[in-house]
Amino acid sequence: MAWWEDTKDALALNSFSKRKLFQSDHAFDVFSSPISSPFLFQDPRSLTQIKPLFLYNHIPSANPVFNGGNIYWFGVQGSVAITEKLSLKIDKFGGVWMDSSLVDSGGGSLSGSQSSFSEVWLTPQWTFLRNERTHTVMATGLQIQIPAGSEVGQNSGGASLNPYISAAQNMFRTSYGSINLMGTIGVPISVNGDRTTYFNTNLHVDYDIANMHKWYPTLEMNLMSFLGNGNVVPINTNSGDLFNVGASEVKGLTNLTLAPGLRYKFTENFQIGGAFEFLCTSRRAMEDFRFMLDFIVRY
Repeated sequence: MAWWEDTKDALALNSFSKRKLFQSDHAFDVFSSPISSPFLFQDPRSLTQIKPLFLYNHIPSANPVFNGGNIYWFGVQGSVAITEKLSLKIDKFGGVWMDSSLVDSGGGSLSGSQSSFSEVWLTPQWTFLRNERTHTVMATGLQIQIPAGSEVGQNSGGASLNPYISAAQNMFRTSYGSINLMGTIGVPISVNGDRTTYFNTNLHVDYDIANMHKWYPTLEMNLMSFLGNGNVVPINTNSGDLFNVGASEVKGLTNLTLAPGLRYKFTENFQIGGAFEFLCTSRRAMEDFRFMLDFIVRY
């Protein structure tokens, strides 16, 4: 029956597929992967790719712990599409270094520079809905955030588990182009209570100019709301995605950012993306400005 065939296609229950072993799901190449909040924002497609990534972050001078400064992160993300439904990902693997001034108890500042191997974040993802007719994809996953390194807040207490759901929808298709929507909702939860627990939302909209699948001007919004305090350091500021220091005075803090950007696809196998992310809320955030640049090599 036609309705059952459509249902099997949407839920990816059909067993037959022409894809090669470990090949990305290219039925949804109309989509453009997110750029900002790169460790938490999840593409719901099953993909095989390697993505070198660079982040520059500016610490506001009004931050209650750091008297301004800069944080840099460079590393690589990767994923393997086991099937069109199951993929295994490395969301975070690299190094981080910080150049800042610590605010001492007397109100002055102490210059400090630190560098460290980054945390390692591993993620199995299940794409439970993929409808080629309506251009709809949905996935769920469990991101395992493993403390590693030694400095810049990288090895703070126990691990965190981030269950999330991600979705993408292509719409308003005309001869001039189409609009893509993508979003992720997750709640990283501390396993032993050392790290802070927060609610995370990422939203993405882009325009596929002339349906060429080349130029994608993009606007993204990222919201992080801290639901619980940690037990590692008695401070009222926290990064969340760059490092979770286990701050004990951040419950109720919400940070909202906007990130205009652009992705260009040389081909579907080689892509570059960049975005500027701006803080729209409290100066208690660890970063008030961020620049991101990535390069995707996709199979």
